[in-house]
Amino acid sequence: MTNYDKEKYENTDDIGEDINETLEEETEDEALQAADATDETETPEEETEADAKAEREAEQYQVDGAGDEEIAAVAERITGSRHSSVSTAAPIRTRSPEQNRNITNGIPVRHSAISDGEIIEAEEPRKSNKTLTIIIAAAIALFVIIMGAIVALNAFSIAASMRPSDYDINDTVETTGTTTVPDPVTESTQYRVTLDFYERKDIELSTSEITLSKLLEGIGCVLEENEKPSISLDTVIKEDIIITVDRYEYKTEVVEEVIAHETETIETDLIMKGTEELITGEDGAKTVEYLITYVNGVETTKEFVTETITKEPVTETRTIGVGGEIVGADGKTYTYSWRKEVTARYYSLEGPTYFGPDADETVIVVDNKVIPLGTKLYVKNDTYDFGVRTAADIASSVVGDQIYIWISPSNPNYAALKASEPHQVDIYYID
Repeated sequence: MTNYDKEKYENTDDIGEDINETLEEETEDEALQAADATDETETPEEETEADAKAEREAEQYQVDGAGDEEIAAVAERITGSRHSSVSTAAPIRTRSPEQNRNITNGIPVRHSAISDGEIIEAEEPRKSNKTLTIIIAAAIALFVIIMGAIVALNAFSIAASMRPSDYDINDTVETTGTTTVPDPVTESTQYRVTLDFYERKDIELSTSEITLSKLLEGIGCVLEENEKPSISLDTVIKEDIIITVDRYEYKTEVVEEVIAHETETIETDLIMKGTEELITGEDGAKTVEYLITYVNGVETTKEFVTETITKEPVTETRTIGVGGEIVGADGKTYTYSWRKEVTARYYSLEGPTYFGPDADETVIVVDNKVIPLGTKLYVKNDTYDFGVRTAADIASSVVGDQIYIWISPSNPNYAALKASEPHQVDIYYID
């Protein structure tokens, strides 16, 4: 026995444990192999010699406190033999420890004892270690199954949660049938883009630098005729952005509208100072055509297209008499309340006037229904200045806005005036 074996069995507890292990590792096959390995039957002398040798070796490794049973077990371990309890007289075949190791790859085994030609089988090995091994293997298998299920569930959850925003439309895509699967985005180069549609579902996605037109083309989004994005299609997207896509509608509207009349105030000397004349105004009418723009159903602009006037408006005129001043041929300034344009003729008949004084170059003949007798007037036109005159005479031939101006035969313009046709002059009513 080696020093290792001696040290192994110096303690009784170690001896017992090792014996139990040896018993558990025995199998029926090993017992049969051990029985068949030695065909020769040892003589009683050989058996006696072997037993004696075993007892001597057991005594060498006896430990304090170890009993006969323990010593016997050691002897059995060393010699590999134990006498059958069935018959003490029957010959017992034994095998040395070296023989046992040769048969069992170095593991000593317990041999079966032969009695009356019948092989008594070795004790059945204990199954506790095998059961434990099966339990451990089953637990490991269950653990592997559970972990595999968790990994599969996580992969399914990630795939189900991926939205169009998790892909980059600029990456190479792989098409299967009618489904296009973009590659995952690269976070460092992506911009978040939201297409906010008025009547369609919004689209959220990630993209690298790209024009809006290319972006829409890449995701297969075609704008409808009446849809318009908030930025132009050739705009390059270089940042996170929300792009609104509004719906535009255009309608033509034809309406009848009123043309409001205007009001005008005029100051004049053609009516008496302080008086007022009013010409009432009237509204007009027109047919107008408009182009109306609706954005998302709300009217935003109303553009004029054309109009047709069906009634002209009449301006309301308010005329106020304010009078004025005039500088005569004599160099004097005269204030007048109003002026009037009349038709003038000339005469030179001498004698008293209807008003009383004799006729001279200070009087005129008037229709006293229009110009009261005694009214002082300044009479002139662009060619002649007749100075201040008094309405002093009347005649049946003078009616309305007509006057006769008295001219002295000594007046240098007498012949020309007498021969002239009636012509227009202004008369100023002097205050």
